Amino acid sequence: MDTTQHRPAWPGWKWHGRGVVAAGVTRLEFSVRAPVTGIAAPPPRTPAQRSSVFGIPNLGGTLRPGSTGSPPAEAFGEGCVPPATALESAGTLLTDACGKTWSPPTTRRSGPEARAPRSAFSLIEVVAAIAIFAIGMVAVLGLFAPVTKSVATVTDAESAARVADAIRSRIDVMPFESALVLIQTPANVRKNDGDPAYNPNDGTKHPYVLFAKLSGEAGVYDSADTRKNWRDSSDRVVADRDKFFEIDLIRNEALSPADSDPLASVVAYTIRVRWPAFQPIAGGGSVQVGRSSTGGGPVPFDHSRKQVLFFTGVLRR
Repeated sequence: MDTTQHRPAWPGWKWHGRGVVAAGVTRLEFSVRAPVTGIAAPPPRTPAQRSSVFGIPNLGGTLRPGSTGSPPAEAFGEGCVPPATALESAGTLLTDACGKTWSPPTTRRSGPEARAPRSAFSLIEVVAAIAIFAIGMVAVLGLFAPVTKSVATVTDAESAARVADAIRSRIDVMPFESALVLIQTPANVRKNDGDPAYNPNDGTKHPYVLFAKLSGEAGVYDSADTRKNWRDSSDRVVADRDKFFEIDLIRNEALSPADSDPLASVVAYTIRVRWPAFQPIAGGGSVQVGRSSTGGGPVPFDHSRKQVLFFTGVLRR
């Protein structure tokens, strides 16, 4: 399609355009070049002239020197302009009065839609974010171990308090003289603590040591020839795997000196609870905590890593 005969005559202005026909569809490509210096600008256009060449309303733009856009309607000749329904029939082919086939143009966008799309995150930013997240998660996960250990310690401490109550109850029902044998002097306790060969599970040497289960049930050593073992209040043997708490009854010499026992109505003592004494293992066995794996050496036993709590008690005559 030759459009030169339909170009408006604006002094000093030149139209540069060409018709392109593809698959029977005519498209126009055109531009306007600025006039040389000293030549007057084209006259103002009327509202009718500012309408789109394809019948699409002007979206606010005007034809400026050096720009590319829609030529005025008069550039194509009267009666050959595509129908005004082109905007409403976007995506369809329309035929004008001259028998030419037209495809609706793409409208110029304005407002928020005309803005450039926001750029995505770069690979470096993504990697940095993942690294920061990973470091934070490692720090959070690192808190679980001490928190879990703290919760376990608190639970064991509550169990130790129940054991102390069970010991008081067990001592109260025993004959005074039998219970008094279980109370050690502070000197004897210090001696045993300083002895690397001290084995509290040796009832023949240390019958005053008591053991208790996690449930709070306490076992007292029975030194009878046929009953040498720790037994609970129901006279059942306390197995090694059930010996979680190790208990020592230590005399309070400031309140109850040993030489006053014959006339004393009460004897004050301290209950020392240490744990764990034994740890159960698979197969029904147990391991004594603090004992050397070789069973000998210069330090056969080390009880320094056990948890310890102290409680008070009174033995009444």
